[in-house]
Amino acid sequence: VAERVLAALDGFEVETLDYTDPAGVAKRVIVANKGGNGGLALSGHMDTVPDTGWREDPWSARVDDDGVMHGLGTTDMKGPVACMLAAVARIPAEQQHAPLWFVATADEEVGMLGARSVAAQSQLYRQIVAQSAGAIIGEPTSLRVVYSHKGGRTVQAVSRGRAAHSSTGLGQNACMALIPFLEEIRRINDELETQPQWRDERFQPPTPTLNLLLHDVNTGINITSPLASCQAYFRPMPGQPADELTERMRSVAVRCGLQFEITFASDPLYTDPHSPFIQELLQISGRDTAETVAYG
Repeated sequence: VAERVLAALDGFEVETLDYTDPAGVAKRVIVANKGGNGGLALSGHMDTVPDTGWREDPWSARVDDDGVMHGLGTTDMKGPVACMLAAVARIPAEQQHAPLWFVATADEEVGMLGARSVAAQSQLYRQIVAQSAGAIIGEPTSLRVVYSHKGGRTVQAVSRGRAAHSSTGLGQNACMALIPFLEEIRRINDELETQPQWRDERFQPPTPTLNLLLHDVNTGINITSPLASCQAYFRPMPGQPADELTERMRSVAVRCGLQFEITFASDPLYTDPHSPFIQELLQISGRDTAETVAYG
């Protein structure tokens, strides 16, 4: 996919960044510039939502009788990336009066690894930031202008016990050790849903909506569980003390004798909805107001 994108960036100064994902698969991200300083950046990711159930050719689309196209990434977001490439190709060099930037990342759907690589290593990306170029990210919003979205924090607590037949009394149940930690997570969830500092009425829903996932490797009720874990995921909004909350979770996990890890962290995005850039996008898209979304 990256090679196909590169082939469409005729006339651009191109920077490619290669990395290997945790599964050992080679990945590439692309940052490109045409025309100097400032201007407009167009950004998208080349991967698609995993485990969609798609069983047809991943490189082809299916068009229904009503003209609707179905395929991997037609909206999220190979489609928007293709639209951006088509848009920049339609601008003759003599009519381009401001710089264009193009950013194509990988692994957005599984931890934003490509974007992290760009932020850490790309020299062209540093120019985009330094020059305060406007940026449009092609996530599917039905052309609604989104000026702010929530962030995310995922923590994992792991409890280790000892397996044994429950009749012997020789086991150590890993699930039991999780209970005090889960009680604290429940208190935290209650706070997130009720306390003013965790509420932002610009979003719907206006709270961080903590979600909890439990996992136990045990196979039978007559065996004590040797390994159990839980994951907690919440979505902080701009200005909220997300890191303080994760450290509170960490201290509880340590007190309970659990292994603790922050497995994902992403900050909220906020752009002043009254800024000239947002107002320009509203005019172009024919919208009256900019909006927020509850995801990242």
